[in-house]
Amino acid sequence: MVDEFLTMKGDLESEGDIHVKGKVFGNIRCKLLIVEVDALVEGGVEAEEVIVRGNAKGTIRADRVRLEKTANVDSEIRHNSFSAEEGARIKGSLRSKDDPAKESDTDATTSHRQRSPRTTEDIARAVQTSNPDAA
Repeated sequence: MVDEFLTMKGDLESEGDIHVKGKVFGNIRCKLLIVEVDALVEGGVEAEEVIVRGNAKGTIRADRVRLEKTANVDSEIRHNSFSAEEGARIKGSLRSKDDPAKESDTDATTSHRQRSPRTTEDIARAVQTSNPDAA
């Protein structure tokens, strides 16, 4: 766990879970990443599951991505399953991992570059595509 009083600069890797309550400036690779309210992760993320309640900036690649209502995300998100609660703020791009479109020149270990904002309609379509029961 990265507690709320800690600012970490550098990469983190774990075979298990990483719970961030403070700030991480670097790449993260783990099974489950939880970014708490008021926390910040800036860098590339690669995980099986990512839950964002706080702030994330960079590339996120995960099988499952869940943005809770307090999330503020500026990322390129590549996922198999995506959900966002009402109130979550998203700037960046959202793509399925199996999208045949070419991946960008960046990867999960490269810092985020500026992306154009997505509209609420784009996000709603992505949520419905990832979770047909959400309609």
